[in-house]
Amino acid sequence: SSVMIYYANTNPAQLPFQGTPFEFQRILLPDPTAECLANRVSQEDRCSSDPIRQVGSPLGSCNTDLSSLKKYVIGSLRTNTFIQTEASRSPAYDMIGAMGISTLDMFSIMKLWQQEHSSERYYGSRYAVCHWVAHNIDALMSKMVPPSYPRDHQVQSFYDVQHPGLLFVALTFGGIALLAVLVCFGLTWQWKKRMVIVYAQPEFLYVILMGLSMVAISAILHATPPSNGSCVARTWMTILGFSMELVPLIVKVKAINYLFNQSMRNRRVKIDKKKLYKTVAAVMACVVVYLIVWTAVDPPAKQAEAVLTDAVNDDGGSKVQTFHYCASSSQYWHIASMGYLIILLLTATVMATQSRNVDAGFKESKYLAAMIYSHFLFVLLRSLMFYFGDKVVKNNWGVVVAGVTSI
Repeated sequence: SSVMIYYANTNPAQLPFQGTPFEFQRILLPDPTAECLANRVSQEDRCSSDPIRQVGSPLGSCNTDLSSLKKYVIGSLRTNTFIQTEASRSPAYDMIGAMGISTLDMFSIMKLWQQEHSSERYYGSRYAVCHWVAHNIDALMSKMVPPSYPRDHQVQSFYDVQHPGLLFVALTFGGIALLAVLVCFGLTWQWKKRMVIVYAQPEFLYVILMGLSMVAISAILHATPPSNGSCVARTWMTILGFSMELVPLIVKVKAINYLFNQSMRNRRVKIDKKKLYKTVAAVMACVVVYLIVWTAVDPPAKQAEAVLTDAVNDDGGSKVQTFHYCASSSQYWHIASMGYLIILLLTATVMATQSRNVDAGFKESKYLAAMIYSHFLFVLLRSLMFYFGDKVVKNNWGVVVAGVTSI
């Protein structure tokens, strides 16, 4: 017959031909063997347009292997497995799915059991199973162990000895920046009665220098290994430091611009210093409240990110590298803080641009404008690194931020 169907038992396709010369006849194929199953026609060849590939090799002519017992796995196991990243994913779900032996393998084990004659109880069955596993260990491993396993997990940190030079440079930058701020603080205190310091308002200078010192400390913390405590300290020092540095600058430049514009109109103006101090204090209070809420609700903590590499270990699996960084559960906290700093810098930049026409006698305004412009560029660079950090700097993120913050 030129027609063959899979089912030998009653099938609707057979009924019209019963009792006719075209009645289907049952064909008994040889029992399946390991060699026969290995030479069966693949799904791709079965759908091929080439008849020879569809038929396949004669070595694959045997009966279908009986189905093994089914396994029932709770659905949450799959959900909890695939919710993880590929690098952190457990092989348990895939291994359970692949775990099992065919009926043909069971027959092989039973034959070994029958061949083993031992007076000890249960020894024959244990011997048969262990003997079969020992002779088929490679096939079992290739079938049951998922690809890229077993894996080697390596903690790759910038703070290891593999980058001692760059780490030293980053810490040096932070130390130099902090030392320079302390020197300026001492000179300001020593010369506080000189006219140039008096005109510059030493109280504002102290607040600005305090902010600069916090930024320098933040730079040093970014160049050290992250921990839960250092992650919180980094956030506080960075945001509070930039605020104490930029807010007084904005208030002061605004006052200078207002004073110059009124003088151009021949108007006499009196600046209330207490009002300026209250403005700075109000903004700083809002910043402190935001940091307290952030720390209480979702504090920055040490996080780990696993990355699956193309490197192969000695067992044929993949190598997983783990990087540590600081982050909160939600990135919106950090995004809001970066947005706040950018708004501060944009406001300060606008103020500095408006002060370009200030009379040359106000030499301080020119230096303040240059300071604001430089900060705008560096905070913009820091924001770009935050956005592209996981794609570009990887584990070098902390040291790069330390260098930029120190400058």
